[in-house]
Amino acid sequence: MSLDTARLERNAKGVWEIRWSEKGADRHYSKRLSTRTNNRLEAEAVFTGFLTGQRHIEETLLQPTINDLIARYKSSLESKGVTKSQHTYLRFISREFGELRIAELTDVRLESYKRRRRVSDGSMRRELGAFRAVFSYAERHKLIKRDEVPYIELPRGSAPREAYLNDQEERAFHAAALALSDGLPRMTKLSRFVVIALNTAARKTAIERLRWDQVDLVAGHINFSQQGEQAHNKRKALVPISKRLMPLMQRMYAERKSDYVLDAPTDIRKAYEVWARATPWPHINPHDLRRTFATLAAQRGVPLVAIAEVLGDSVGIVMKHYAKYIPGAAKAAVDARED
Repeated sequence: MSLDTARLERNAKGVWEIRWSEKGADRHYSKRLSTRTNNRLEAEAVFTGFLTGQRHIEETLLQPTINDLIARYKSSLESKGVTKSQHTYLRFISREFGELRIAELTDVRLESYKRRRRVSDGSMRRELGAFRAVFSYAERHKLIKRDEVPYIELPRGSAPREAYLNDQEERAFHAAALALSDGLPRMTKLSRFVVIALNTAARKTAIERLRWDQVDLVAGHINFSQQGEQAHNKRKALVPISKRLMPLMQRMYAERKSDYVLDAPTDIRKAYEVWARATPWPHINPHDLRRTFATLAAQRGVPLVAIAEVLGDSVGIVMKHYAKYIPGAAKAAVDARED
């Protein structure tokens, strides 16, 4: 429809009609809609509402679909080497809202989605947070206008997970992982993963993708950065090989069968979870091994700057999560003022 052709005209009975033309495949077609009134002022009010509604429809149809925006956003993440977690969250969003345009994303639809998903507040917060990131990206890159960005309310954040092993448990956990390889000609993949995780605080994916050309046994360090990987929030660290880990890394190297420390860059989560359920610590997940390293380091009085360097995190992030574990920190703070 062309709004330029829309006009008010009386019919033979004196009733005002809205008339316009629409282009078909081979010719233009005349259209009409009765205002159901003989009064000019009433007819003009109906006509104004008609034009406003049609313009809204036309503007809506010009907007990209939510799937269009998600595809552009995901492409930008991949170019930065960001991991697939955002892709996972957006898969559910795309399935529910992908064919819609922004104007069709109503509060009612969002609330219905939250009820039907039946996931924890933490999971829903991550999904909707990824959704908000899509719109933020689209607005920054002029794909949509600022006043088109919808407001998406996030559930309240859950308390941060604080599961970790104490010093005695960590030693026992380390020994239990090594026991998996007792009497075998080479260390199991799970043994290798756990001892590297406990001794380097590396993230699960970084260990799974770790290649031998990133390990320098002479200089005594492991570079967890991936070749060609661009910098982003989750930085990878150059981590010294500890005295406890060095002989184990030397054994792994002597027994290597591929370019990867774990033989192949595949997901170890399922094997880890099956094993962990049979230990006294079934609640400890792979990321808790990283948290254990940082917590124990803080409890031993290791400076937060040094912990941040190993984790590849900012000092601010480390201070937020681990400063409370520094021995005597609270007492030192209250005793700092002398009357």
